Amino acid sequence: MACTATACPAMIRRECVALGESVVAMTPSVVLIAQDADGRAIEGSRATIDGQRAVPQLDGRPLELDPGTHRFALTLQDGRSQLLTATLSSGEKYRRIVASFAPPSNALETLPPEPEAASRGRNPLAYVFGGVGLVALGAWGVYALDGRNKQNELERCAPHCQASDVDAMRKSYVIADVLLGVSIVSLGTGTYFFFKQTDEQTPHGTASTVWVQASGRF
Repeated sequence: MACTATACPAMIRRECVALGESVVAMTPSVVLIAQDADGRAIEGSRATIDGQRAVPQLDGRPLELDPGTHRFALTLQDGRSQLLTATLSSGEKYRRIVASFAPPSNALETLPPEPEAASRGRNPLAYVFGGVGLVALGAWGVYALDGRNKQNELERCAPHCQASDVDAMRKSYVIADVLLGVSIVSLGTGTYFFFKQTDEQTPHGTASTVWVQASGRF
């Protein structure tokens, strides 16, 4: 986000916006729905995600979560609850999590007990940072090749080349250097999270945000 400021060159801003959008695209989201036997939404419903994140009202809005397995406890105003489990993939959007409730005259459904220990698995941040690293690495190759092509053209026209052509070559190389740094940091961070088990990280359902900032002088 820092490198999208107006103080940065336009080419850098566009690249940083694209990288940010790729992270958003990889973040899955769900829509929690509590409905009756006829498929109509039940007003006043609420939910809890992974036993920690509270959703005071189910209003049909998407909720962003980390990739992986999550538990959703959907509760009605009269206290009836259902526990649903879903595994979200990277980039999966608007996954419907639906709990259907029978009429109140039926027996109340009880909420199963929470598991005593969360299963161990790979931290989903490993895949997020890995994806960002690969995107930045591909962009680095494009700008590095562009800078090399501009350099070859300057070698042919030297010493009568335009100053603007020299600046264009330098800008391509600088952008390539920034993208390479972002790629190395992202891939290194992804590798760290890949080998670090999820139960050693933040508790399930707690959103974790890590920012990587790359800066340069132009």
